[in-house]
This record gives sequence, structure tokens and C-alpha cells, in this order.
Amino acid sequence: ILELDKAALLEKFSDRRSNDCLLRYRVERDTADRVRDFCEANGITGIRINQDSKRWYPQGEFLASVLGFTNVDNAGVSGLELEYDDLLTGENGVVLTAVNAWGYTLEQSYETERFPTEGDGLRLTIDASIQHYLENALTYAVREHHVAARAVGIVMEVNTGAVLAMVSSPDYDLNDPNSIVDATQ
Repeated sequence: ILELDKAALLEKFSDRRSNDCLLRYRVERDTADRVRDFCEANGITGIRINQDSKRWYPQGEFLASVLGFTNVDNAGVSGLELEYDDLLTGENGVVLTAVNAWGYTLEQSYETERFPTEGDGLRLTIDASIQHYLENALTYAVREHHVAARAVGIVMEVNTGAVLAMVSSPDYDLNDPNSIVDATQ
């Protein structure tokens, strides 16, 4: 289910410095559910699935150079995500459980739950229509003038200095920041 290499798993399991062994990091919910169902159906114990949060950007590469992105730990790496990381980051929820010295849950276990809190949001001066127009215009300009490295465009309100649109090219999808959207640009 997790598409893991058997030899690498056996090597991880043979490391006796800890009773814990991380099998996969950041799996999608449906994959975690399949693992949970498989363990329950086959009476497998000792597998713990920790729930985590993941930032999702519904418009993909739209406004990518301004918003920036986060790393696997949801810490801001670039753009507004980096600049306002403390403000945007909420608090994780916690379930406190009694465990023995090996980390296994005790029979007479109790749990205390602290619920997560959301981080704050930002309100931008970006105008979506102008942003789309600038993205299209910059894409055209890059292709028309055979720009080899990078192009940047900014539209500002002259009276207030408010940024109405900001684009850089090449662009990337915020949900997969390690992949350039259009490598031909």
C-alpha cells in the first residue's frame, strides 16, 4: 500500500536504537485509511498513523511567486508564507496518552485531547483580474522575446503604492513547488 522497498524496510527494522520506525511521511488520507483498514482486517498491531495538516492551494500556480510555499513541516519557505509564517501557523492538536517506557499504550490508558487552532489569514491588495491579465501578458512576452532566465512583472496603484498584481516566470504549482509548470518558458 505504501509502495516501500522490502530491503530498505528490513534495514530500518533492524536498527535497534529506537522502538519507533517511520515508514512513510506525508501520505494522502485515502492511503492512510487503506493502511488502517489493512491492519484492522489482518490483526496487525504496533502501526501508528499520525494525522498532520497540509496546506492546499486551490488555484495551483495562480499568484505563486507572491504566496510562496511551505516545506514538508508546513514552515514558510518563500513569499508571504515565509514572511508571515508565525501569523499563518496555527497550533497542532495533541492527544496525551499514558504509555510505558517502550512507548506502548498502557491498558489502564487515559487520553486528554487538546484541539488544534487555525492560524490567522492575510488580506491582500491583489486584484485577481489584473493578476490574470499580467500573468498572460508576461507569458506572452517571455515567449515573444525568448527570455532565457526569468521575467518579473508588477502592477501598482500609483496613488497608494498598493500592489495589484505580481508575477514571475517561470512559474510553479504551489501544491508541487518542486516542479516548474511550463519548462518551455
